Amino acid sequence: MGQMQPLTVTALDSAGKPVANLPISVSIFGPNARELSMTTDSQGVAHSAYAGANAGRDIISANAMISGEHQYSNQLEVPWAIPAPPPASPPSSESGSEPPSVEIVSPQGDGILTGPIAVSAKITGEGITSWSATLTPAGGNAITLGTGSGTPPATLGTIEPSKLGGGTYTLSVTAATTGGSATETETLTIGTTPGLPPPPPRTSGGGAPTIRSVTPANGAVIGVTTTVSVEATPPEGGSIKGGKCSFSQSREEK
Repeated sequence: MGQMQPLTVTALDSAGKPVANLPISVSIFGPNARELSMTTDSQGVAHSAYAGANAGRDIISANAMISGEHQYSNQLEVPWAIPAPPPASPPSSESGSEPPSVEIVSPQGDGILTGPIAVSAKITGEGITSWSATLTPAGGNAITLGTGSGTPPATLGTIEPSKLGGGTYTLSVTAATTGGSATETETLTIGTTPGLPPPPPRTSGGGAPTIRSVTPANGAVIGVTTTVSVEATPPEGGSIKGGKCSFSQSREEK
């Protein structure tokens, strides 16, 4: 389909001799219907061609006036088919066209982690564009251990159980190239040092501040106007957003 189909018509008289300079009409019926005109040469032969734009079968016949009589040719059937699609291109071999592979080397999820341990992974692939290592507690939010671009370092981050609550965590290491990304996960159990209570979950600026009364002293008898002052220390990693002072009177029972 879409290619030229050649047509050849030969005109002979009743004696079988070629008829030169004979006008011939060619009728095409089918999905590529049309009319063609041609004229025979000195050998009684006429040539033409047409292109089929639609799939299907065309029926072709020719007719002409020879010796005052209308003469018709035999019918020709021309099939037209949709061409097969071109073969798929082979995979590109350009740098970074394939996703990388990721294999966590350390730590392995075959024990309880109680001390600091480095996170490392075997990351292979050309043209690494980015990488990351995260630790996610069950039912909690991911904690980023390390992230960067380009070739990953030998140590991607460090897990410090003393700053985490005990329980089950998911370690995820991800790397990407221009051809895609890959992630490897490992389930870890984080415990505590034997003999010590489990540390509280790490929070961002949580806990209560420490307050110490300065004036008046505890138990002082006040008979004049006195300034009230305190020392307030915010919790680690937090801040004091506001405060208030209240006074209440107590009576001794007799």
